Order: sequence, then structure tokens, then C-alpha cells
Amino acid sequence: MFTLARNNWAKDTRGGPAVLLALCLIPLMLLVAMAVDSTRQITTNRHLQSAVDAAALAGARAMEDGCWTD
Repeated sequence: MFTLARNNWAKDTRGGPAVLLALCLIPLMLLVAMAVDSTRQITTNRHLQSAVDAAALAGARAMEDGCWTD
């Protein structure tokens, strides 16, 4: 009787698509997370570069105007 129940369980494929979907969702979620992280890094780098450029321009303008203080 145990062998018969085990064979029926092995032939049952009703949950196959759910398992396949779960296994496919893992790499998909990793790709989405990497895309979000890389977008955040690019945005942060752009903001940092803008701040450095603004500081350099402000310093150059201060030196040109002669109001540079030590």
C-alpha cells in the first residue's frame, strides 16, 4: 500500500508550474534589485559630480573676484 501511494505521489504534476514559477522568480528578483541599485548609484554619482562642479565654479569665481579668504 505504501508503494502504491508513493507512485501516485510521484506521478502527480499539479504543482509543477508553481514550483517552476518560484524558481524563475528568484533570478528575476535579483535582476530587478541590481537594476534599482545601479540606478541609485548612477543618480548619486551625478549629484556628487554636480556638487563638485558647483564648488569648483564657486571657488574660481571667488578667486577671480578677489574675495578669497584664508
